[in-house]
Amino acid sequence: MELNLEQGKYLVKLARRTIEEYVNSKIKSLVSSITTRQYFIEKIKSEEVLYPGLEEPRGVFCTLNRYPQKELRGCIGLPYPDKPLKEAVISAAIDSTQDPRFSPLGKEELEAVTIELSILTKPELIEVQRPEEYLEKIEQGKNGLILQYKDGDSGALVTQGLFLPQVWEQLQKQLPAGNSVLTENKFKELFLAHLCYKANIFDSNAWRHQNAQLLKFQVQIFEEKEPKGEVEEKSL
Repeated sequence: MELNLEQGKYLVKLARRTIEEYVNSKIKSLVSSITTRQYFIEKIKSEEVLYPGLEEPRGVFCTLNRYPQKELRGCIGLPYPDKPLKEAVISAAIDSTQDPRFSPLGKEELEAVTIELSILTKPELIEVQRPEEYLEKIEQGKNGLILQYKDGDSGALVTQGLFLPQVWEQLQKQLPAGNSVLTENKFKELFLAHLCYKANIFDSNAWRHQNAQLLKFQVQIFEEKEPKGEVEEKSL
């Protein structure tokens, strides 16, 4: 289900409110405290009015960017539709302030970051007979990808990594000048190699292994133009 702009605005403002209350709270304890985290989820859920169309389970990622540099400050989310969208946004918003790649978001940063929400479609398994077929079934710039790597004997999930569709553009910008123009398939292979590293698999060809599988999804993006500012829908 595609959201309209008013729904997107509501969700971004909900994320902003959640982050500000969580960061400013005097009762906030360690991020590992499930009790504290759940307290905020239940508190904000109970205080928010019902908004039509937002109870459907959806995956969502909350991204914090430094303003105006547009540098990443945190990005955490729920890839699978396990929770109603409104609850998923609250959960992702809290977690984005505690991204382990950065120090916890401080009070002094609240007005120095913008919020971006990526609402996911349900991840869909890409079925192939040969790994090379992945290159034909992945849409560059549109598809986000999840790489799942499973144990060969038990089939249990060993590790996984996820890239949002926004990473296509980010990776393109990072290419050295001499490699800025790659064939489409070569660029997809590069994207998949980086996805392997994101999954903590230090084999750039792990996506080709029989124990690996790829899922794809798309996103609808809503973001603040400036901290606490107007919300707009972003096109890829």
